[in-house]
Amino acid sequence: MVATEWVETSRELVENLFGRLRHRDADAFVELFAPDAVFEIPFVVPGIPARLEGRDAIRDHLVQRWSGLSGIEVHGVHPQVYETTDPEVFLVENEVDMTHPGAERARVRTSVNVIRVRGGKVVLFRDYLDTARFAGLAARCAGRKCACPGPAALITSQINRNRIADAWNRTGRKSSRPASGRIG
Repeated sequence: MVATEWVETSRELVENLFGRLRHRDADAFVELFAPDAVFEIPFVVPGIPARLEGRDAIRDHLVQRWSGLSGIEVHGVHPQVYETTDPEVFLVENEVDMTHPGAERARVRTSVNVIRVRGGKVVLFRDYLDTARFAGLAARCAGRKCACPGPAALITSQINRNRIADAWNRTGRKSSRPASGRIG
């Protein structure tokens, strides 16, 4: 009898990637990235680079980004993964169940992501970060050593929401969410 090796599908890889977010372990997270992967944040947040190239640069960025959020308890990460007509590309609506210091536990949408998988590794991670939420974290971090950006990020938050809404409207869907896990 010949042993068969289990092969992870691209969708399973994306689900696995988001499953690793809860622990904020940058090494484990970028393990699923290609060595020459690209990480983009299209809506500029002051103090955060818009583009990172290479697994090491991505890891270093995430270590810094997540270290400033150490007071936030993450109870769970709940990605909604959508397949597209391009088998390499996935859209993800990411919700995080979290508790901020001095606040009640809440489940919030933190980002929408476009992810390209090729050869069993993430080659592109585009992070449409909720800049208003990130700026709110910055306000809570005021006066403490924190890697969060300043409140200037609030200025771009409505523009960012409008851009995401416009992109969604171009899909031709009438509802606020896709009817199924497949777009296109």
